Amino acid sequence: WIANTNAELLGHAYQASAFPTPGLDFEGLIMGDYLPDTIAPTFSNADKTRILYGDPVITSISEVQSGVDWDSLIVFIDKEDVTSEIDKAEIDFTIPSSLLSIGTHSIEFSISDNAGNTASAKFDVKVK
Repeated sequence: WIANTNAELLGHAYQASAFPTPGLDFEGLIMGDYLPDTIAPTFSNADKTRILYGDPVITSISEVQSGVDWDSLIVFIDKEDVTSEIDKAEIDFTIPSSLLSIGTHSIEFSISDNAGNTASAKFDVKVK
C-alpha cells in the first residue's frame, strides 16, 4: 500500500511485518522501493459546457501523490493567455467573472504536478 501523507514517506511501498508472537515486539512498517508518481492531476468542473449568470468559473484540482505545481498553470480564454489574472487557492483556481463578457467562451488550461505529469482540459462557458 502507499501512505497517503505529505511526509517524506509519500511514494514508497510499505509492508507490515507479521503480528508478533505474544510477548514479542511488533516490527511495524518496513520501507520498500520508491514508487514514482505517474498519474497526472485530475479536475472537477472542467468537462462540459456551463451556463453562467455573472458567476466566476471555479475548477478544483486534485493530486494526492506529489502535489500540484501551481506555477505550471496556464489558462486561456478564447485563445488569449489570462494566466496572470487567475486566482489560485490551495485546491482550486478561479477565473474571475470580469474576464467573461456575455456570450460563449472557450476555456483551456493545463497544469502539472510536482513529478512533471501534465493534464489539460478544454470546455465552453455561456455567459448570460
